[in-house]
Amino acid sequence: MMIIRRKEPIETIVVTKENKELWRRCELLEYNVFLEENYISENSEKRLMEYDKYEHFLIAAFLGDPKKSYENRTLVGVLRVGSVKRKVEADTGLFSTLDAQDQIEFYPDMLKTVLDIQPQSVLDLAAMAILKEHRCSRISRALIAGFITSALGMVLSRKRDQPQTPQPRYILAAADERVYDRFINRSFPMMGKLPIEGLGKPTMYWGSVTVPIMLDANAAISPKLHRVLYMLNSCILAFYRRGIL
Repeated sequence: MMIIRRKEPIETIVVTKENKELWRRCELLEYNVFLEENYISENSEKRLMEYDKYEHFLIAAFLGDPKKSYENRTLVGVLRVGSVKRKVEADTGLFSTLDAQDQIEFYPDMLKTVLDIQPQSVLDLAAMAILKEHRCSRISRALIAGFITSALGMVLSRKRDQPQTPQPRYILAAADERVYDRFINRSFPMMGKLPIEGLGKPTMYWGSVTVPIMLDANAAISPKLHRVLYMLNSCILAFYRRGIL
């Protein structure tokens, strides 16, 4: 008799530094994964200290019964996202992907283009770490989906609470070349091919051949999907004003 094993449910949440216990668990997972892959050397803090100077939030992926607390579920993956909340001039020192210029070869004109963008409209996918025994597309897809959900939430909350603040629009990342090649040749429902721009030459970085990339989310969304999101946004704002949300 064949036994069909059910896959454990995955849940992703946003973790900020205010949640000290979960933040520390995520730091330890990142550190152990990077150490195991020989990307970093051991340190007494047991975390990636080079990220300390950046403003980040984390997307954490948990396996296990959703009825249990996160403390009683298995943390299997973390996606680190750079986000500048305050109004500042575009410069280096804001996003770790841009600051890796000594390791990633950017095209000078493309680097200037990125530095001309208002930092508050940029989200930087700084790092992804997944436990080796759980590495599969299911976990990475869940982390990316969690990121997209959080980014949409940021757009809605800024429109509601800070209408003068630029909305998240541009996504930066240092992408594995194989992933980059796969995505630029793939069509997505209601979106077609993603308008991903390569910002530099393929370079060995964090253990694989990597390409710095940027995605303009506005250009990626088709007019039809734009209308759907606009209607959804209008409904949510209407509910909020009526005190329903």
